[in-house]
Amino acid sequence: MITSGGISRPAAAFADRAKAFIYHLDPATGRLVPLNSRADDVMPPGTEPDRYDLEPW
Repeated sequence: MITSGGISRPAAAFADRAKAFIYHLDPATGRLVPLNSRADDVMPPGTEPDRYDLEPW
């Protein structure tokens, strides 16, 4: 789901249990911001490069 608002912690926990992905769309930048842990886990490495162990070839 994509929203222009936020969600509560209980809603985020429910979304994780329901295997849903919830994002906030920032209209100023056009970027998607994950609002639950499941959505955060599938974000590409460019959003948090230090979170991924990307070794050079």
